[in-house]
Amino acid sequence: MALWSYYLGVFSVIPCFGLPLGIGAVICGWQGLQSFRSHPEIRGKTHSYVGLGLGLASVVVHLALIIIVALNSHIT
Repeated sequence: MALWSYYLGVFSVIPCFGLPLGIGAVICGWQGLQSFRSHPEIRGKTHSYVGLGLGLASVVVHLALIIIVALNSHIT
């Protein structure tokens, strides 16, 4: 899950595809961290954190852009 989170987080910066990939990165990152907490011998903690961080940032940016576009289209 940690590696999936990492890759989804990296590719979540792609416009138009970022929101669903960012959500997937957050979910996989959270699951990866839960796995690491229950089994500390496995690796991937850093991948989980990177994927989680990039995914959260991507979701926030994409939602902000959607709100800005919606407000601008409503004004004009």
